[in-house]
Amino acid sequence: MLEVVFEGNTYRFCRGGKRAYWLAISRGNKAPNHPAFSGSNCVVPSSFWSDLRQSAIEGGVDAVMFNTPKIEKKKSASRRKRQVKNVISIF
Repeated sequence: MLEVVFEGNTYRFCRGGKRAYWLAISRGNKAPNHPAFSGSNCVVPSSFWSDLRQSAIEGGVDAVMFNTPKIEKKKSASRRKRQVKNVISIF
């Protein structure tokens, strides 16, 4: 986990499996009412994630930490129609 102070409020970056999100942890004493802080332990709206990410990178965090793992697509085997030989069709 990673904690970042952004405009006086503390936010935490959490990664759980395929999912990553930002949580608002605590409001600063002198912090203005910033719309990213919706309440303690609440997920920050995704429109502010890029600002929080930029703030963390400026603070010295490696940008690779924010990359999501790529999901491998399963290859589906093509199904061929079975050819039946020596068949007589009567209509």
